[in-house]
Amino acid sequence: MIRRLLLCFIGFLTLGLGGQVGYAQKLHGIVISDLSPWAGWGVHRGAIAGDALRMYVELHSQVPASQLEYYSLSMEEDEFSSPQAILDLLADVKPGSNDTLLVYYTGHGASDDRGHHLDLAGGKLYRDDLKRLMESKGARFNALITDCCNLRADGEDFFAPFVMPDEPRVISPLFRSLFFSDAGWLDLNGSSPGEAAFIAANVGDANLPGSIFTTALCRFWEANRSRPVGWERLIRDVSLEVAAAFKADYPKGAKVNAAAAPQMEQNVDAISYPGKPQRSGPRSGLTVRDRGGAGAVITLVAAGLPGERVFDLSRRDYRALRPGEVVVAANGQQVTSARQFAELVKQSPQVMRLKVDSQGRAGEVLLRLRY
Repeated sequence: MIRRLLLCFIGFLTLGLGGQVGYAQKLHGIVISDLSPWAGWGVHRGAIAGDALRMYVELHSQVPASQLEYYSLSMEEDEFSSPQAILDLLADVKPGSNDTLLVYYTGHGASDDRGHHLDLAGGKLYRDDLKRLMESKGARFNALITDCCNLRADGEDFFAPFVMPDEPRVISPLFRSLFFSDAGWLDLNGSSPGEAAFIAANVGDANLPGSIFTTALCRFWEANRSRPVGWERLIRDVSLEVAAAFKADYPKGAKVNAAAAPQMEQNVDAISYPGKPQRSGPRSGLTVRDRGGAGAVITLVAAGLPGERVFDLSRRDYRALRPGEVVVAANGQQVTSARQFAELVKQSPQVMRLKVDSQGRAGEVLLRLRY
């Protein structure tokens, strides 16, 4: 049985000039989860339900009811797991020209010659087609966030407990900066091309299961609700959390199926977002020099660039790299010179794993490169 929940909260804002009355700017949040038998989640079905629940809680705890229109599509039968079900729901959504349209999806995804798509029992819904439909609704800002695999594609049930968060009086500073201040597009997926998106093995949050990416995203939203943080900071921190969580949960890698080679990392794919840097200029913000064939000594950590905030895997916390520290390995390869380190930075995926020697003590950090 398909469950469609439509909670429409319509608020009015009295404008200061002349007492004119108009609609308040709203966030139209659509949360879609594929729980169909075809999806074959088995014991992991609860993680997909947990992803949707987390999104419900975050939206309802950061945006007041008067400025939130919430739509939920839980596809629990194969006949409803289809592109048409999603398109039918979107047809009901009518954002104003100053509103935000957010679509979140958790379920299967894949890629082929046409590109990335949501993989459903009833067929493929291509990301570009979904984006075009969202664009046609005329919202000021569109956000598409998906937590699904991005691979080439040639058991036990779980009932998520219902949680009613406290309704906020105003939009949180975080959600105002993310969803109510920008115009244009956010396009974000929990795994990069050629990767699968994995379930979190080490669950927190009162043992509510979920996927690595959605868990990291919602934790960031919860921790930063009182601060006006932008998309660049969010994507950097969530990318590092996802990379660190994958390494912690699957230290020997993880397989999509028995025949596949182990996947050794999971990286967020930030396709587009407000303020995304151009692919030029420094990637790391680090200046280094040779150390006699035994690493690269950091001499400068540029302000505002990635070296100022890395994730320390031993401390499980963020810190800045410091001048005087020595990079002795990068992405598992020994560093022998400053020139070689610069080449490794150039070739690296966006999240880079560094082994750093600090006053004789070695540790590993994750650095999210600028582009």
